[in-house]
Amino acid sequence: MPNHIYKRPHYQVTKIYQGKELETLLQSAMQQTFDSCGITITQGHVQRFLGLLPESVLGGTPVLILEQWPLNSMTAHGKYEDLIYAYVRKTGNQYSKTYRKPYNPRTPSQQAQRDKITQAVTAWLALSDAEKESYRQQSVNKPYSGYNWFIANYLKTH
Repeated sequence: MPNHIYKRPHYQVTKIYQGKELETLLQSAMQQTFDSCGITITQGHVQRFLGLLPESVLGGTPVLILEQWPLNSMTAHGKYEDLIYAYVRKTGNQYSKTYRKPYNPRTPSQQAQRDKITQAVTAWLALSDAEKESYRQQSVNKPYSGYNWFIANYLKTH
């Protein structure tokens, strides 16, 4: 019994190859790979390769399934089905997570903190361009922007 089981893809299946169509595609790909070495790939080479696959040994049929990522992009962002995709520009990190409805109890301390954030944003908007540029320069080589640096400092001191 194989220790790997094919699971239904979470993404859109764009093409499935099996049988003669798979053999033809595989022979073409192998020929392109070994062409520069002067090796000719025959139908026998393809059959031997397919015979090496675990399912083939047990009598299964090899299948090649091409899947397409959501939004056709590894840098996708936003909500797709029940997943949220994000790309952090400053660090280059990409991630996805399951969407969960946010819990919002609206406690007095939470509301007070939100008021402080509103004041911090208002203070940022009141800064001159030179002052904003100063904060941007301070955040160079750090994983946050000048704006975030200003807001964090404002919240610590107020």
